[in-house]
Amino acid sequence: DQYLEALDYSPDCLVFHTPHVEGDPSIGWWDRTSVEIGHVLEKYKKACKHVTIENMPFFDGYFVPLSTPEELFDFVICHGLNITFDTTHYAQIGIDIIKAARKLGSSIRTIHLSDFTADRTHVFIGEGELDLSGFFRVIDKDAVNAITLECSFNLRNTPFQEMRYNEWVSRIREARTYLERLL
Repeated sequence: DQYLEALDYSPDCLVFHTPHVEGDPSIGWWDRTSVEIGHVLEKYKKACKHVTIENMPFFDGYFVPLSTPEELFDFVICHGLNITFDTTHYAQIGIDIIKAARKLGSSIRTIHLSDFTADRTHVFIGEGELDLSGFFRVIDKDAVNAITLECSFNLRNTPFQEMRYNEWVSRIREARTYLERLL
């Protein structure tokens, strides 16, 4: 692959998003596309330790494949891939993260970790409504390669006002402490 050759190294993990198509795709579009994706990702699987597909939320006016844990699991098993589990993405579309984690099991290699409220996405962990301790009880922690904290730059109670640097640092430290308790 030209990209990996230009880098002159292979990253430990590559995360891919599913393609999404505006409107209603033609009949058979996903069947054809999924085969192509599996073929293209073969070269990355040879170069990288982990190649994952991230669960994605819905986008207005777009078809988004692999939106359920069952569809995602079947796809990654079929193609020898793994999963990047984004907690907020499942919450956004009303899927229980604990049930999803049980279904996806040891296929989860990376986690994009954030909390969620009905009106805000990618909230600092511990500030939302998700049962993150329950989530960490059911995942296979030994199979996880990396956890990325995904956080909004907004203040707690004023979602449209950005934080100052000191507030940002303080909240990152709180999030780290919270995550260490979960692990």
